[in-house]
Amino acid sequence: FMFEGTIFSTGGYSAEYGQALSSVLILNTKGLPEDEELNISLLSVGLDLGGTKKWKNGAITATLNHTNLGPYMSIAPQNQNWEKYPFFNSGAVSIRQKTKKSGMFKFYSNFGNSKMELNTEDIENNNKLTSYRLNNTNYYTNASWRGILSEKWMLHTGLSYTNEKDIIDIESANLNQKTNGGHIKNVFTYFLNEKVKVKLGGDVFFTNYFQNFSDNSSNNFSEYKETLYSGFVEANIFISSKFVVRLGGRMEYGDYLKDATFSPRLSSAYKLSENSQLSIAYGEFYQNPNEQYMIYSQDLNQERASQYIASY
Repeated sequence: FMFEGTIFSTGGYSAEYGQALSSVLILNTKGLPEDEELNISLLSVGLDLGGTKKWKNGAITATLNHTNLGPYMSIAPQNQNWEKYPFFNSGAVSIRQKTKKSGMFKFYSNFGNSKMELNTEDIENNNKLTSYRLNNTNYYTNASWRGILSEKWMLHTGLSYTNEKDIIDIESANLNQKTNGGHIKNVFTYFLNEKVKVKLGGDVFFTNYFQNFSDNSSNNFSEYKETLYSGFVEANIFISSKFVVRLGGRMEYGDYLKDATFSPRLSSAYKLSENSQLSIAYGEFYQNPNEQYMIYSQDLNQERASQYIASY
């Protein structure tokens, strides 16, 4: 209901995207809806409510969801000893508004909370039952604007913020994890002529991650904060009606690892006939190590993948 198109690229993707070693999933959100609607779904494990309200140049969509697996798990045999069946609550709101000169402003925000408690067998302790409790809360929001600046320039700008918190209890031990993240992105597109289109822009990623572990004998706190800066430039060149080349590069620098990288990207496609095409791609791709490693050491480098792809 939210996306009008998705693109899953498993390699050789654009220099516009970084911090991904092997693939990117590009999600294009919908524009203005055609109709107003109200949706109600009654399920054996929950309830869904959703609705859309339109006005002249805009619309708002809101959804609410409650899921409780208790009714299902109480009649279906379970391998786990549940103290509290998993349940989830979530809500979302999306606003779309046309602006002058064919511009479009979009705002999206959602909230979710989930809980569960169970007693599970510990195979390292003679299958003794161990209590496990999880409480997860997450919040995400983004806003973006896309529009035409002039005859040859287009701008797509946006920002997002995420907050996620896990409280995990295993017997007398407690683990609290929290992530705050932000992302600002600007992409300019310049139409040099009918055969050449140039994209350039940059991102700033903010990350603050911490975890606190405590039990009967200790209390340990770990944290890291990073701001990652990146910039890219890329040209799409239509050499002929059958041959196209995309050439670009991306630079990134993170102030936590103090690691600067440059990622060249190249891809091209040639149409051999009406039903066949030959494509090649090359690129260097980087991604930060897992958060579980970064909180303990700054003496790390970004992970790296080199890709050489040919396809027919």
